[in-house]
Amino acid sequence: VNQVLWKYNDGNYLHLWTLDSNWNWQSSTGWWGLNSSEAFTQETNFQQDFNGDNQIGNPSLGILAVSANVPEPIIGSSNDDIITGTADNNILIGGLGKDTITGGAGSDRFTFNNRNEGIDTITDFLSSQGDKIAVSAAGFGGGLAAGVAITTAQFVLGTTALNASNRFIYNTITGGLFFDGDGTGTLAAIQIATLSSKPTLTASDILVLV
Repeated sequence: VNQVLWKYNDGNYLHLWTLDSNWNWQSSTGWWGLNSSEAFTQETNFQQDFNGDNQIGNPSLGILAVSANVPEPIIGSSNDDIITGTADNNILIGGLGKDTITGGAGSDRFTFNNRNEGIDTITDFLSSQGDKIAVSAAGFGGGLAAGVAITTAQFVLGTTALNASNRFIYNTITGGLFFDGDGTGTLAAIQIATLSSKPTLTASDILVLV
């Protein structure tokens, strides 16, 4: 099997072609942002520095600056990333680490696949712009179901859950957003994000994915 990895400069991403023994195209995969974890893996596989950071593979620095001009979704690494979206409607996934994420203009989706990924800072969440917090039902648990809206009973303002129905706690003073798996205190609430602009947040601003 022959493989060709190419870099699309205008879009700032990598794309992988699989070719047969006669070098005829068979399949393709990719659209990885140059600073995504998969792109670092491909740098290692092909021993090429595609993103121009003078390193092959994962950077040694703790902070990864992700370019705005990458395809969706924009995915961070396991480091403490700085992720900046575009003026489009972005899907932003910080992944592990304490990431700082700016969506920019457009209706952006800030996605959390697990409640233990680290406390991300979201700098510009704006409900009126259509921004959403998206969480994974599988990664969070607590009875969440994919595609089922968060109810007002599952969302509370303050510093702690008030009853067993509460799942998301939003501290309007600090901008801290917490997830409580049972609402009773048996499972400790876990902070998943800080909304640094301390915007108004309601249950309808949170989506539940698979």
